[in-house]
Amino acid sequence: MKKIKIGIIGCGSITEKRHAPEYRDNPNVEIIAFYDINKKRAELMAEMFGGKAVDDYMEIGYITHNKAVLGRFGQYYIGILKEYTKKDS
Repeated sequence: MKKIKIGIIGCGSITEKRHAPEYRDNPNVEIIAFYDINKKRAELMAEMFGGKAVDDYMEIGYITHNKAVLGRFGQYYIGILKEYTKKDS
């Protein structure tokens, strides 16, 4: 089975404690990228779980073929989700 390549948007504690470890441990998933408004958090997640930190969340769609995970849900991230899903319409 070909691995699903994902990127994670939002690198707070829920990503560090739940999302990233679970994806890392899933043999069918490969973490490709992390994005956070705090670039140092994204870089830390990439060091801990693999992949790379990106400067723009839209990069995740291009390198993962539109497979992204929102590591956090809030007003800021709702805007990202709307913009992210519009790019293919």
